[in-house]
Amino acid sequence: MKILFTGSSSFTGFWIIRELVASGHMVTALFRHQPQDYSDDIRRQRVLLASKVYRSVYGCSFGDSSFLSLIGEGGWDLFCHHAADVTHYKSPDFDATGAVRNNTHNLSAVLHALESRGCGKVLLTGSVFDGGEGAGSQGLPDFPPYGLSKALTAGIPLLLRPRQVELWQVRDS
Repeated sequence: MKILFTGSSSFTGFWIIRELVASGHMVTALFRHQPQDYSDDIRRQRVLLASKVYRSVYGCSFGDSSFLSLIGEGGWDLFCHHAADVTHYKSPDFDATGAVRNNTHNLSAVLHALESRGCGKVLLTGSVFDGGEGAGSQGLPDFPPYGLSKALTAGIPLLLRPRQVELWQVRDS
């Protein structure tokens, strides 16, 4: 399967992609920045390792012109949207609304481009920060405000998706 994957610099994204590649899938991983431009050493090392394991595309953000051009290459069997705006996500000043805007930038055009190029499967991932996730089965609330931005991001494609795009949502636990 040929997979286009966002959120590749995250801890979870890195390991998901490694497993996909180990299972024989061809993964193209998108990164917003060049490896040297990531501020924390751990993330920078993950990005550097990625280039040795799968195809990496740098300077590409969800919904921007370079992203749409990459979709235009076609041949994608699956688009996995794991990315999320995490800028200052631990801060009480985290901008959840701005994060949702970035996470879904140009979403309608993205979904239509995927559909028109033959990609009919979209996988959205979540995290333990989303509402109802985490330890136990007690239906934990969103872990504010980052979890709220992830939950809102996951809900928006349900409103916009083209009829021919199959949408899956997966949350890690």
